[in-house]
Amino acid sequence: MSNAPHALIAGAGIGGLTAALCLARAGFRVSLLERAKLLEEAGAGLQISPNASAILRDLGVLPRLSAAALAPEAIHIRRWRDGASLQWLPLEDAENRWGAPYLLIHRADLQKALIEAVAQSHAISLSLQTEVTGFATTETGVEVTALHGAREIAYGADCLIGADGLRSIVRQHFDEMRRTGKSAGGPSRALPHTAHHVAWRTLIDAEHVAPELRRPESTLWLGPQAHLVHYPLRAGSVINVVAIIEAPVAIDWRADIWAQSSAPDEINVHFSKWHADARHLIGAAREW
Repeated sequence: MSNAPHALIAGAGIGGLTAALCLARAGFRVSLLERAKLLEEAGAGLQISPNASAILRDLGVLPRLSAAALAPEAIHIRRWRDGASLQWLPLEDAENRWGAPYLLIHRADLQKALIEAVAQSHAISLSLQTEVTGFATTETGVEVTALHGAREIAYGADCLIGADGLRSIVRQHFDEMRRTGKSAGGPSRALPHTAHHVAWRTLIDAEHVAPELRRPESTLWLGPQAHLVHYPLRAGSVINVVAIIEAPVAIDWRADIWAQSSAPDEINVHFSKWHADARHLIGAAREW
């Protein structure tokens, strides 16, 4: 692999891990730099549609998900006020129809499968506690500086991919280059100051949820200024619930915006006039 093109990736989340596997399969040598000390389990449920599961299958990751993923029987859309069915999309034949399965999985289970695949690739090196701090383009590629603890490390590569999240250091640096005219490009894209919709997530033990809400399907409720999504995970042992509420709120980028908590009563009030099934599900949550 010494003569192979070299790719640097900032960030070892789902995007960075998947990009590393794709590049390795294309013949690249990949250095994956992650600022966290550990790749911890985080988040909640994900829906993996066939166009995504087909990529995971091609990368050899899909078999690693067989024990953790759940294939839903349908996508069910319901109306907020009376629970009426607005749409029913059967998924039992998803693989025959689209060439790959539709899956429900916990984000941590997907991340674990991707990490295992990366660990088995001789073309990928993963460095934890290594944060990209700057880069400069050259005639042949890119020069990158990173901090590993207190030690600064210099990398040379053919390309750099910023997969380091919404508060991406790579993007911020690139935008600064644009702003100062050091690189061609469009206007700088500042982070937003206000969120106009907030997604609250929770995991509920299935035993606390009525049987009709534990069916192996992905359910979407549509209502005024809100919608609700729920589906089972991990062999049906837990129900993943996401409540998306139209409620403008200022964003504090110094906080961990993905893990802010809310009291159940503050969520309940938004769904107080919804159908009993939706209220039952919202009421079963202990934390958001």
